[in-house]
Amino acid sequence: MSRFESSSQNDRSEQSNRVGRLLQRIQWNRLALIGFAIVLMMVWNKANILNIHQHSRYLTLLRQSQEVDVRLNQSVLEARLGQLASYDPIVTKVADLKQIHAKLQQIPSFVNPAERATLDQLLRSQQKLLQAKEALINQFNSQNAVLKNSLSYFPILVRTLAETSTVVPSQSEQLNLFLQNVLLLDVLGDSEDVSAQLTRQIEQLEAEAFNKPTFKTAIDYAHLILHGQPRREALIHGILIIPTKDISDATAQTYYQSYQRALSAVNFYRFWFFVLCTVGVIAIAASIIFRLRRSEQALRQSETKFRTLLSAIPDLMMRLTGDGTYLDFIPAKNFKVYSNHTERDVVGKTVFEILPAPLAKERITYIHQALQTGELQVYEYQLTNNNEIQHLENRIVVSGTNEVLIIIRDITEKKKAQIELESQKAFLQQVISTVPSAVFVKDKQ
Repeated sequence: MSRFESSSQNDRSEQSNRVGRLLQRIQWNRLALIGFAIVLMMVWNKANILNIHQHSRYLTLLRQSQEVDVRLNQSVLEARLGQLASYDPIVTKVADLKQIHAKLQQIPSFVNPAERATLDQLLRSQQKLLQAKEALINQFNSQNAVLKNSLSYFPILVRTLAETSTVVPSQSEQLNLFLQNVLLLDVLGDSEDVSAQLTRQIEQLEAEAFNKPTFKTAIDYAHLILHGQPRREALIHGILIIPTKDISDATAQTYYQSYQRALSAVNFYRFWFFVLCTVGVIAIAASIIFRLRRSEQALRQSETKFRTLLSAIPDLMMRLTGDGTYLDFIPAKNFKVYSNHTERDVVGKTVFEILPAPLAKERITYIHQALQTGELQVYEYQLTNNNEIQHLENRIVVSGTNEVLIIIRDITEKKKAQIELESQKAFLQQVISTVPSAVFVKDKQ
């Protein structure tokens, strides 16, 4: 008894250890899966840090900033040449530059802190340059407006003076030459030769302008044009040399380098995300295959064990569908009727291919009854094997959807015993009926 109890305790202990190891393995697998999912999520977040919409927006703003700055310089030159009817285009472009610069302050989120600081510094420098440029442009607009008004009125004044009767022809010719030089100075800009010639002409006109107010007015306009022209040209030069384009190019270059680094990092993380996903899929597939193989191996072992157990049973077993097709056939040893049939010979065929037609129809009938009622169906039939009649008992039970299990037992010896017993009973009855005296049967006591 003690040996039995000791063996039972050992079995329980071994089973408990096996369950403990299984639970521990499941726990480790769960922790590994959670860790892998966390790493995969982190890599995925790194792989999606690059916002393509932010990048496209920022590139558009950088390009617009450079284009508007170039058009602003062109508008200043057009205003200098009198090709603009008003200063509204210049004012509009300055406002556009301010608006674009304000939007450029919103740097994309994927730019790293060091490059973000560099971009902030460049944008602050650009803002200072824009403020300085705006101040010069405002001065230019004022100076250019004064010059344009003077240049518009000065030819009329000179023509009026030249046509008066008090002006001699030599003075009229001198005034026309003076007007030509003033207009030439406006076209050429800050020309030293023209300026020197105008200075000499003004000195001559001042000497002849005694007690002539109209001459003095013309000379005052000439002074205004002569001194205002260099200031306007200096303002234009100051506007054009402000390095807003260089700062814009440096900003664009810095941002592009930052974008390239972010893109390289994203590609790096995307590659490892793909690798991790591939490894994960392979691991899952390998785990599934391993489990399937283990299940298949366990199923084979179970099937082998089951068939070993069934082979010890003297009955013949088979599984059939509702239409009489054999799904499985387990022959029994020493079963004379089906001794020539193997599983390979029977599975896939129908009862009409294995049995005589009357027996096949009878079997189909009982199969249908079993499927319809769900109850056990029992019937007997006879087969002739080697000129010997075999008595078989069939038991049909439902084993699945449109599927039955048939157990066939050889009851030939049982039938022979029944026939022999009935024969002996009949013989004994005949003997008793022929004896004239009564027969008593009693035990020894």
